[in-house]
Amino acid sequence: MKQLKSSRFYEFFLRTVSGIFAASLLLGLFACASQKPEKSGFLSDYGNLVPSSKYEGLYVYRSEENILNQYSKFYIDHVIAFLSKKGRKRGIDATEINKLTEYFRNELIKAIQDKYELVGFGQRQAGTLHIKVAITDLEPRGVASGGSPGKSDINLGGASAEFEFVDYQTGAVVLMGLISEKGSRPDDMKTWENTQDVLRKWAGMLRKSLDEDRDK
Repeated sequence: MKQLKSSRFYEFFLRTVSGIFAASLLLGLFACASQKPEKSGFLSDYGNLVPSSKYEGLYVYRSEENILNQYSKFYIDHVIAFLSKKGRKRGIDATEINKLTEYFRNELIKAIQDKYELVGFGQRQAGTLHIKVAITDLEPRGVASGGSPGKSDINLGGASAEFEFVDYQTGAVVLMGLISEKGSRPDDMKTWENTQDVLRKWAGMLRKSLDEDRDK
């Protein structure tokens, strides 16, 4: 009987410790996923960004509600990239970074061109929004060999995207956004195909933001 009591106590102890460990691990993962990514300096101000109520990992700022309704034309600037602190320690060919940024810009254009009017550089008419975009906190872990044209072979540990929507006439910032693909899904950008999926998702979120303001 004494041995039975001891065994039951031991099992109870193990379940309790395991439960505490699992809860601590989940809390740690959640905290990691909810942290804001490294600030690149691309946005003019990070202090006003607040978590989105609709999209996980997205932080946004709007100068006023439904502000995008005031714009009917859009210019999407060339996408630029900022390496993370870890990424800057690795020697990555600039052409690989260019493949990422060009692909992302093309996806942004495809995401909105069927419904919204796109204009060229310098066409500063009233009602035109200048969309500035950067892939930031970029963390290359290495480059695969034997790449093909148009396909990036960077093995990524993650990345973020920062958006700034600026009135093309006045230069006033009307909307800012920051989204990260780090934390809870560290392998989501490990292959070129995974990276494409993430960039398309980000482009789709930009399109949804435009549509949601129009529908209100």
